[in-house]
Amino acid sequence: MGSGAAHAVELASHKAIYDIRMKSAQTGSQVLDVTGKMLFSFRKSCDGWISNHKFLLDYQYTGTPPLQIESKFTSFEDFNGKLLNFSSNRLTNGEMDQQVRGIAKISGGNKGSAVYSMPENISFPLVDTTLFPAAHTIKLIESAEQGQKIVNAQVFDGSDDKGPVEINA
Repeated sequence: MGSGAAHAVELASHKAIYDIRMKSAQTGSQVLDVTGKMLFSFRKSCDGWISNHKFLLDYQYTGTPPLQIESKFTSFEDFNGKLLNFSSNRLTNGEMDQQVRGIAKISGGNKGSAVYSMPENISFPLVDTTLFPAAHTIKLIESAEQGQKIVNAQVFDGSDDKGPVEINA
């Protein structure tokens, strides 16, 4: 994961609570308002990073009943950025509408994969350069320290069943 920087990036365990409010909507938008809270925690364990996210969002729409979305996401990423265990649940108006669980591994020779136990029969190949969330954060910090302004990466976080995404930061 390291890029030969003079020092290794040390991430800090932390916890934050965010108040979420929609600032504005485009004219003609069906979304009238979004409000809610997000709790995020990130802590160092013996073998890696444990992260927890919890969102509780209320959506107000034009001409339809409001929606309340509650999502909980937990992951464990080992320190070398090669293993990610992930689990998430999403409830809409109190009813379970999505559950995701699985394990992702990055192996040499582009033989890595993300394999879901929920929903079943979903998997994605992961190339050697795929980054999990903590590894991506470390790469962003290292790149900034080296003066890079834009970092492109393929990132997999396991928060849904859509697979890895290309991120420019």
